[in-house]
Amino acid sequence: MAAQITAAQMGADVQNRLVNDPSNPNNCACGWYVYYSSVCGHAYQEVPYRCGARTTPSGKSGFCKTPAPKHIVPAPQINAQCQYC
Repeated sequence: MAAQITAAQMGADVQNRLVNDPSNPNNCACGWYVYYSSVCGHAYQEVPYRCGARTTPSGKSGFCKTPAPKHIVPAPQINAQCQYC
């Protein structure tokens, strides 16, 4: 059984799951990190991570590549049902 965290912990936990992606410029970790539910097994939520190297026209941090890569987070899983169950 995979380790479990609460939904509130995802934002902080993503920092521990970053993956340097060769499809990104400079092999950065930008992308969507997909967390799964330990209750139903479905995707629970996708958490964005932006390295800060690029900015959008409005001045916010943006992904280095569009579309941004997706990374599956195998563990930990979220201790809650997905929104569809």
